[in-house]
Amino acid sequence: MGPALPPRSQAAQKPLHVRLGACNPKARGTSSLERKMINEAEALQAAWCVYFQTVSRVALRLRFIPSDKMKAIGAVPAVLMSTRRGKIYLVGAGPGNADLLTIKAARVLADCDVVLYDRLVGPDVLALINPHAQRLYVGKHEGEQQAIQQHIFRLLLEHACAGKRVVRLKGGDPLVFGRGAEEWRLAVRHGVDVELVPGVSSAIAVPSLAGIPLTYRQVSQSFAVITGHCQQGQEENWRRYCGIDTLVILMGVKNRVHIARRLIDAGRSGSEPVAFVERGASPDERVITSTLGEVAAGRVAVKNPAVFVVGEVVRLREKLSSFRERANG
Repeated sequence: MGPALPPRSQAAQKPLHVRLGACNPKARGTSSLERKMINEAEALQAAWCVYFQTVSRVALRLRFIPSDKMKAIGAVPAVLMSTRRGKIYLVGAGPGNADLLTIKAARVLADCDVVLYDRLVGPDVLALINPHAQRLYVGKHEGEQQAIQQHIFRLLLEHACAGKRVVRLKGGDPLVFGRGAEEWRLAVRHGVDVELVPGVSSAIAVPSLAGIPLTYRQVSQSFAVITGHCQQGQEENWRRYCGIDTLVILMGVKNRVHIARRLIDAGRSGSEPVAFVERGASPDERVITSTLGEVAAGRVAVKNPAVFVVGEVVRLREKLSSFRERANG
């Protein structure tokens, strides 16, 4: 059991109508409306007493937890410094263009206190952030992913437990290869409110905007979204994707040669068309088309960030390009 709380004064323990004394209409006979108002006031008083007793009890217990144990359990005493309940918003920034941001995402960004954003979030999206909010860049680079993610966990808890409205802003959709579900789980484990604001996934939007539909009648009946960046020491089983018509590979530029060779080994044709969409949905978009065999041979130069598409739907780009150019004109 934790340390005992100091007893409340005798006056504070008395019901509201007793503490009001002789001037209390409840003692002199009151109308039903007056009694109702007094009863509601007493109920509110009781609720506040329970709340402050709970906060005080937690505060006293935290004082008796060693600092090293505090870090181990991830407890943040700053929660006791604020009366406003903090909240974490997991917000999808879409493929980068602010025109493709959801209305709710824009509203949350305009009303937040802190924003943790990634490197794939476009400048026009960042321009929608509350000008008084604190901006924290938490973009990940090769070899730093795990350390930065742990830093992100700590920042989310620290600011949310201080009563702030915290936005975790991610390119695309937060739950599509963005570790958003891990951040959600962390918040739930620490009793922090979370709200998901889905985003337009780059896996679907970027190929589509480039004139490559992921499904098309009699051409592609199925598609899969795959990460091209596997955990260290783990090899993806590419054979499981052999029978899927269209593959969309995110974060696959660095390992494109290896991926293409494994797909051919798994049974896909080396003549199958592929496309890389660099900097999709931006004015600097560039589309590179080739074949799986050419990629496997290392003869296709691509720069990050890019979405890697494999499948016969890539050929449709030529037929749809005139319509796309007319729509953008």
